[in-house]
Amino acid sequence: MRTRTQRNAGVSSRRRAGTSRAPTRANAAPVDLETKTLPSQARSRSTFGAILRVAGEILNDDGLDGLSINAVCRQAGLTPPAVYRYFPNKYALLKALAERLMEAQDDAVLAVARRRTPAHSEPALAEEMREILRDVAAVTAAFPGNVFILRALRVTPILRDVRRASTAKVAAQRVERLRSIFPAADLASLRRGVWLGIETANAMIELIAEREWEVVGESRQATIEAAAALLAHHYWALGGAVS
Repeated sequence: MRTRTQRNAGVSSRRRAGTSRAPTRANAAPVDLETKTLPSQARSRSTFGAILRVAGEILNDDGLDGLSINAVCRQAGLTPPAVYRYFPNKYALLKALAERLMEAQDDAVLAVARRRTPAHSEPALAEEMREILRDVAAVTAAFPGNVFILRALRVTPILRDVRRASTAKVAAQRVERLRSIFPAADLASLRRGVWLGIETANAMIELIAEREWEVVGESRQATIEAAAALLAHHYWALGGAVS
């Protein structure tokens, strides 16, 4: 069995090798993405969790093209009916993993907001952004298959709603937080600026997960520091958008 370091090296070597041949709206019939049923008993919950865990491990080792129901069955020691009971295809598996990763990221963002009072200076806002980026990067790094899940969310049309739902959840909290700091700011400008800020942060988290900071000779911490300063400056500037 390969170590995490070896798997990460494999991710780096495949980084620019493309992504899975997912169906698109233009060239394929609609794909069933919904989990068929949710487990209610301890044994079925264990099987359900094992399926998702193994799917994440396959993504780590073999990427999107290596993920299939048969591959999950082989690695988990399950029969196809045991997996098909919950997931109709590999895209439903991928969606379930993506939803759990987005939930973990969202929880990390919202937890920081609960711990901290609203920032009333740009340096304080930079500290908040640094804590958010650090915590989101940590939960992302710990999630099996993280790089390929993020990649799929970005390039697979049928999975975009998962990312959009996550963005909407975090955006609602961020807009209200900024309104408490800038009560005179134009609401439409705040909403637009928050959406841009969250999408920028998403891109930064993906770059960190892909270890792209190594390409420019930076460190993970330096990348988080620079990204936090950029986001804080962006959000602080929204205070000047007065209706």
